[in-house]
Amino acid sequence: DKVLQNYRQNSSTKYISFATALTVQGLILNKLGKGNEAEKVLQEAVRLRTENLPAKHFMTALTKNALGEVLTSQKKMEEAERELMESYEDLKLSQANENQRMLTARRRLKELYTAWNKPELAAKYQ
Repeated sequence: DKVLQNYRQNSSTKYISFATALTVQGLILNKLGKGNEAEKVLQEAVRLRTENLPAKHFMTALTKNALGEVLTSQKKMEEAERELMESYEDLKLSQANENQRMLTARRRLKELYTAWNKPELAAKYQ
């Protein structure tokens, strides 16, 4: 967190790399079992990207997709589905179907629906 505090003090939140740093931090916090903190960090990253990038920009979609993963791990299924589906649709506008970003988005949707016990929906994202 000290690294991110330093980043906040010495950088503008409008720099694209700031939201990237928040996204990475959020995913790491989630892996460390700190889902509530991860969710807050990723919500901030989504807000910054939404404010500073054009609508449906792929970088905003990537951050929303990461937030969806965190929400899934916290069993906030409806919220996770909303973030994951919106980001998936936005990514489809700019990414090739077999691009790693699309593969990750589909994997996260499959994980959501598997955890939510909706195998018929999970099967759509094999």
